[in-house]
Amino acid sequence: MDESLDINDRPQLLIFIRAINTFTTDGAPAMLGKRNGAVALLKETLKNGGVAAEGIFSYHCIVHQQALFAKFKCLNEVMANVIEVVNYIRARARNHLHFKLLCEEFDTHYGDLVLHTEIRWLSKGRMLAHFMDLLEPLKSFIVGQGETSRFSFLDDKEWVLSVAFLCDITQHLNKLNIKMQGRNKTVYELYTAVRVFSDKLDVLEQSVRGSDYRFFPTVQKVVAMHADALLPCQSQFCDVLTELKQNYTSRFHDFKDHSNIFLLVKNPFLIEVNEMKQISDQLGLVQLQMEFVELKSSDELQRQFRITDVVDFWKLVGHLPNISRLAKTHHLNVSVHIPALRIAVSSAEPDFKSLVRQKECQKSH
Repeated sequence: MDESLDINDRPQLLIFIRAINTFTTDGAPAMLGKRNGAVALLKETLKNGGVAAEGIFSYHCIVHQQALFAKFKCLNEVMANVIEVVNYIRARARNHLHFKLLCEEFDTHYGDLVLHTEIRWLSKGRMLAHFMDLLEPLKSFIVGQGETSRFSFLDDKEWVLSVAFLCDITQHLNKLNIKMQGRNKTVYELYTAVRVFSDKLDVLEQSVRGSDYRFFPTVQKVVAMHADALLPCQSQFCDVLTELKQNYTSRFHDFKDHSNIFLLVKNPFLIEVNEMKQISDQLGLVQLQMEFVELKSSDELQRQFRITDVVDFWKLVGHLPNISRLAKTHHLNVSVHIPALRIAVSSAEPDFKSLVRQKECQKSH
């Protein structure tokens, strides 16, 4: 569920709420406010209508949260400086052309800077990686343009080290982002990915506190040239990792509370029968425990689980409606496939040449 505004900037939400049992929001304050948030208001409305709201779960989108906590307050100024330099070069066609020619002379790994956008998760890491690789031609270009006073931070060793640290930590976050993308991902796999990353954060923090930067290759390169800049920055780096871990814990605690349900979807045969009573009570499904006993006692279903994919396995337990419903997603709804079916049976052939002619190419000025 997301917040939407009409033309008069008023939030509008029209839904049937009697059959709701789970909320998934984008984590915005308008969604999560304790009194006036959408989740609180919907639960209150259900309670007034005689529906028990205690058994209704509310989650923040697990992928959306991962993108939200990848922002560091204490390094915002450093990131703003990097964006300023990149925009100075990329926003002017003449500057951009001259800089690309300069990169060829320096024989760098990357031949150009890339722009950053908040919408695309991976763009920050890519931009910082390109920036650090092109740092020397950047300095040379700024000197040639006579803008050394405006971009004096490029010669600040501690600032460069902070950019290197930001570059490395965003690379770790990008790896997590990539793991969480793709089709047929179960919620348990997504939860496992972020839980493993939490353990990795502990390792990273301990390494930084011990002045061990083996997991920060860009920082190591800068320290090799400017070792004296490390000591003043070390406490700041520790603060960033501590803040990231705290932010991570607060945003994902709701998923931790239901990890046993996620494990049930991933591998029901790892759950004990006595554990199912707690899950059954938690979900308010009385027959769930009895269905689980039937599922776990079936030798045929155990054999099918070993030889089939998780998604395909749950298609085989349709005779157990309560337990199979836990694994369903909106992609099982037939309406999702209607557009694809319409295209598949259509006799109309698209005129790609005509469509291309209607497009206006954006030429550089």
